[in-house]
Amino acid sequence: MRAVLRVVPAAALMTIVISGDAWAQSGALWGYAFLGAGVYDDTGSYVTSYEANFYTPKTFEPYHDVERTVEWGGGVEWAIVPAIGVAAELRAVHLSETPEYPGGFASINGTYHFRQPPRGRKAWAPFATGGYSLGPDRQPGFNFGGGVNYWSAGRAGARLEVRTTGLQNTRIPGSGRFEPIDWSVAFRAGVNFGRRVF
Repeated sequence: MRAVLRVVPAAALMTIVISGDAWAQSGALWGYAFLGAGVYDDTGSYVTSYEANFYTPKTFEPYHDVERTVEWGGGVEWAIVPAIGVAAELRAVHLSETPEYPGGFASINGTYHFRQPPRGRKAWAPFATGGYSLGPDRQPGFNFGGGVNYWSAGRAGARLEVRTTGLQNTRIPGSGRFEPIDWSVAFRAGVNFGRRVF
């Protein structure tokens, strides 16, 4: 029994080391960084008065703003199989009216690569992506988009894409007109690094 207790952990550790080394050599995981510009469509309501002797909002003034944005960030992507992967991303979005106070976004996405470039060769690789997003005020939402990666003969490449994000707009009861989703669209350019093969 003692021999089994010694052999099993040793075999498990060896399997983890070998599979981990093979996974690292495959280059299935890579990182990316980007800078982009776009627009943010925001709707909501301002409270203009309150109930007497209460802090309950009484009247509202609806608003609709479309602001320019600058965003930057980065992420990692793992190609589970050659065409399909998962990605995690963090980005900061600066609105034109308050550029000094960026909002933070987090996303978990699925990706589909329409073309898998061969190892060690220059190639274009279009992709589509989409998934779950979390906004700066913890609003749940979604994102989707697409673009193209240009892989050099080495491990680096260029990245061009369009990304759309929709976030749930928090509604104030009794505020009247309401748009349930705030939208943003951004055109992004960046770099990929660390990839060896698909």
